[in-house]
Amino acid sequence: MHKTIFFCVVVSCLLVSNVFCGTEYHFEFYTRFICNRPGFEVKAQFFDTDEFYFNGDDQITEQHVEKSLSGKMFFKEKGMLTGDEWLSDYFNVKMVLYHTCNPEGKEQQADVHLEPLFDIPKSSYTKYYQYHMVLDITDLEGEKTYRGHLAQN
Repeated sequence: MHKTIFFCVVVSCLLVSNVFCGTEYHFEFYTRFICNRPGFEVKAQFFDTDEFYFNGDDQITEQHVEKSLSGKMFFKEKGMLTGDEWLSDYFNVKMVLYHTCNPEGKEQQADVHLEPLFDIPKSSYTKYYQYHMVLDITDLEGEKTYRGHLAQN
């Protein structure tokens, strides 16, 4: 019983210190979509997929909503995370994408997992991540992995 209480106290202290001294993680996503059909719509949002089951995915950006009359689209989204990353070695970022780039023009979903993983250094300094991707979303659906260009400091 004493070990359980000690463990709870240690975890609580770590959580409290992390809340007050937490590192800020800033993200910029430069995204270009290609669609082999004119006139498509997208809703895209970026999340950090947490490893712990009881802890849901962390929202990094707001949802980007846009309609394109041509077969191309470019947008930049910014976001930030703080807090519960002290137990992790990396961010496992995914983009949840809803789009109408298919023959029927009906909305379909794709969860795109971004590689490489975003390393989390253990210093207390503010961190910046910049990710570039060019993705053909024609008929894209389901779970996919995309390898883009990641710069971090």
